[in-house]
Amino acid sequence: MTDDSPFDPTIHRDTDTGTLRVHHDWAGPKPLSGHLVAVVRRAPELEFADGERLFDAVDPEALDSLFEPISNSPRRSGDVRIEFRQFTVTVSADGEVVFDPDADSWWNESQGNEE
Repeated sequence: MTDDSPFDPTIHRDTDTGTLRVHHDWAGPKPLSGHLVAVVRRAPELEFADGERLFDAVDPEALDSLFEPISNSPRRSGDVRIEFRQFTVTVSADGEVVFDPDADSWWNESQGNEE
């Protein structure tokens, strides 16, 4: 049985750099990949283009299994980086998920310039 309840994690936004951060609770009911989806759905700067999907950039099941606990012990190290739109998404074993914009893209968009 899946948990279909609304999911609204706290997203921390650095307005100076455009970085978005969210933390996955390993004891919580939602999978790690659910945090990526939640950020993309709530962050206007990550709005999808027609036909674009987050999971064209990352396999959610592979991501979830990469950091899942082994023998009931959490993984303590490691991270994976995914390129999505103008962001580098870093997912760490400690549950931190960081959407870090490309510095040039962020600056141009924040100034209303197109690349």
